[in-house]
Amino acid sequence: MGMEHSSPKIMMSFNLSFLEIILCLSMATIFAAIIGLDRKEHNHPAGLRTHILVCLGACILALIQESNLQSSSILCEEFPHFIDGT
Repeated sequence: MGMEHSSPKIMMSFNLSFLEIILCLSMATIFAAIIGLDRKEHNHPAGLRTHILVCLGACILALIQESNLQSSSILCEEFPHFIDGT
Protein backbone atom coordinates (compact mmCIF):
# COMPACT_ATOMS: atom_id res chain seq x y z
CA MET A 1 0.00 0.00 0.00
CA GLY A 2 2.20 2.73 -1.29
CA MET A 3 1.32 6.30 -1.40
CA GLU A 4 -0.44 6.98 -4.64
CA HIS A 5 -0.36 10.40 -6.18
CA SER A 6 -3.08 11.28 -8.55
CA SER A 7 -2.61 14.34 -10.63
CA PRO A 8 -6.01 15.87 -11.19
CA LYS A 9 -6.17 18.39 -13.95
CA ILE A 10 -6.77 21.82 -12.55
CA MET A 11 -8.25 24.29 -14.89
CA MET A 12 -7.39 27.82 -13.89
CA SER A 13 -10.21 29.91 -15.16
CA PHE A 14 -10.65 33.61 -15.02
CA ASN A 15 -14.36 34.17 -14.66
CA LEU A 16 -14.45 37.70 -16.03
CA SER A 17 -15.40 37.86 -19.67
CA PHE A 18 -13.59 39.97 -22.22
CA LEU A 19 -16.53 42.40 -22.22
CA GLU A 20 -16.36 42.81 -18.43
CA ILE A 21 -12.63 43.51 -18.58
CA ILE A 22 -13.12 46.11 -21.32
CA LEU A 23 -15.97 47.66 -19.31
CA CYS A 24 -13.78 47.94 -16.19
CA LEU A 25 -10.93 49.53 -18.13
CA SER A 26 -13.33 51.90 -19.92
CA MET A 27 -14.95 53.02 -16.68
CA ALA A 28 -11.52 53.61 -15.11
CA THR A 29 -10.55 55.72 -18.12
CA ILE A 30 -13.77 57.75 -18.04
CA PHE A 31 -13.60 58.51 -14.32
CA ALA A 32 -9.90 59.34 -14.53
CA ALA A 33 -10.58 61.67 -17.47
CA ILE A 34 -13.24 63.51 -15.48
CA ILE A 35 -10.85 64.02 -12.57
CA GLY A 36 -7.95 64.87 -14.88
CA LEU A 37 -9.93 67.43 -16.86
CA ASP A 38 -11.08 69.12 -13.67
CA ARG A 39 -7.50 69.34 -12.41
CA LYS A 40 -6.25 70.58 -15.77
CA GLU A 41 -8.96 73.26 -15.83
CA HIS A 42 -7.83 74.53 -12.42
CA ASN A 43 -4.12 74.42 -13.41
CA HIS A 44 -3.20 71.72 -10.89
CA PRO A 45 -0.29 69.36 -11.54
CA ALA A 46 -1.06 65.77 -12.54
CA GLY A 47 -3.69 66.40 -15.16
CA LEU A 48 -5.57 64.29 -17.64
CA ARG A 49 -2.86 61.97 -18.95
CA THR A 50 -1.39 61.24 -15.53
CA HIS A 51 -4.75 60.38 -13.98
CA ILE A 52 -5.70 58.11 -16.87
CA LEU A 53 -2.42 56.20 -16.64
CA VAL A 54 -2.63 55.83 -12.85
CA CYS A 55 -6.26 54.68 -12.92
CA LEU A 56 -5.63 52.19 -15.73
CA GLY A 57 -2.66 50.78 -13.84
CA ALA A 58 -4.72 50.43 -10.67
CA CYS A 59 -7.56 48.78 -12.60
CA ILE A 60 -5.19 46.27 -14.25
CA LEU A 61 -3.65 45.40 -10.87
CA ALA A 62 -7.12 44.91 -9.37
CA LEU A 63 -8.06 42.56 -12.24
CA ILE A 64 -4.84 40.57 -11.75
CA GLN A 65 -5.49 40.28 -8.01
CA GLU A 66 -9.03 39.08 -8.70
CA SER A 67 -7.63 36.43 -11.03
CA ASN A 68 -5.09 35.30 -8.42
CA LEU A 69 -7.77 35.14 -5.73
CA GLN A 70 -9.96 32.94 -7.89
CA SER A 71 -7.03 30.69 -8.80
CA SER A 72 -5.96 30.26 -5.18
CA SER A 73 -9.50 29.44 -4.05
CA ILE A 74 -9.67 26.75 -6.74
CA LEU A 75 -6.37 25.31 -5.49
CA CYS A 76 -7.61 25.33 -1.88
CA GLU A 77 -10.72 23.39 -2.89
CA GLU A 78 -8.77 20.86 -4.97
CA PHE A 79 -5.90 20.33 -2.51
CA PRO A 80 -7.14 20.93 1.05
CA HIS A 81 -4.26 18.84 2.47
CA PHE A 82 -1.87 21.65 1.53
CA ILE A 83 -3.77 23.98 3.84
CA ASP A 84 -4.15 21.80 6.94
CA GLY A 85 -0.73 20.13 6.61
CA THR A 86 -1.97 16.53 6.48
